[in-house]
Amino acid sequence: MDKIVGKHSEYTYQLLTRYPNPQKRLEAGFDKLIEIKRLTASKIQDILSVAPRSIGTTSPAREFEIIEIIKHYKRLIDKAETCVNDLMAEFNSVITTVTGIGGRLGAVILAEIRNIHAFDNPAQLQAFAGLDSSIYQSDQIDLAGRMVKRSSPHLR
Repeated sequence: MDKIVGKHSEYTYQLLTRYPNPQKRLEAGFDKLIEIKRLTASKIQDILSVAPRSIGTTSPAREFEIIEIIKHYKRLIDKAETCVNDLMAEFNSVITTVTGIGGRLGAVILAEIRNIHAFDNPAQLQAFAGLDSSIYQSDQIDLAGRMVKRSSPHLR
């Protein structure tokens, strides 16, 4: 099943928490599985098609273990998000005032830039981020092309 759905996505956690074994997923059927957010119809069909071929026995102890591991992951994720938000509040950066940039994205941007004072002007920061466009020049034409992608993909 790990080839059908991501290992650490919210819908995988919901799927395994509600239906921790293949038999329960089959019993739930398409109508119940589609209630899980971000789980698409095609993925549900794939999940249901591999369920009868799954190897192993169902064990209440194993199901309990899976659910507890998922809860543990969620607690760790929540703790990490709290730490990031606390650090961002400590920095008191103006980056989060930009529409669409919250604590997590702001932290990623600041981590990639490292020191904003290393840039003398906005054009240097733009080039560092790989957001400058390529330039095509000849004797008669100056054209701006596609965005240059030579920086960190996290920053872009």
